[in-house]
Amino acid sequence: CHNVTPVYESRAGVTGETEFAEADQDFSDENRTYQASSPDEVALVQWTESVGLTLVSRDLTSMQLKTPSGQVLSFCILQLFPFTSESKRMGVIVRDESTAEITFYMKGADVAMSSIVQYNDWLEEERSLFRFLNRRREETQLLDA
Repeated sequence: CHNVTPVYESRAGVTGETEFAEADQDFSDENRTYQASSPDEVALVQWTESVGLTLVSRDLTSMQLKTPSGQVLSFCILQLFPFTSESKRMGVIVRDESTAEITFYMKGADVAMSSIVQYNDWLEEERSLFRFLNRRREETQLLDA
């Protein structure tokens, strides 16, 4: 849920051109930069890249993401709901090209999202499970010693 576009340098190293033949572009990670109207959105996409989920391509109708395993996920952008100062949020409806599953993603300011997002105690559940598994591991290690 963003308006970030990855930009690639041409193989010849020519910069400033806005259109390249796809064969002339170098789609490697080293030649990718991101463009967006908001530095916050670029930072968000750079963070997801740092944890292994990379925005490979994006245009008005589609986007592709590369997973840590190298799998490329393709999505069709069905509808964009642009950010406005009144709503303080934006949204996008996408269809996963491999499963045909349709998903709505939304992000926004705390004041806009707090009335939409319900409290969920999944984090506490995960922490409890983690503590339980650690205790079991420690007990098993003591028995093995």
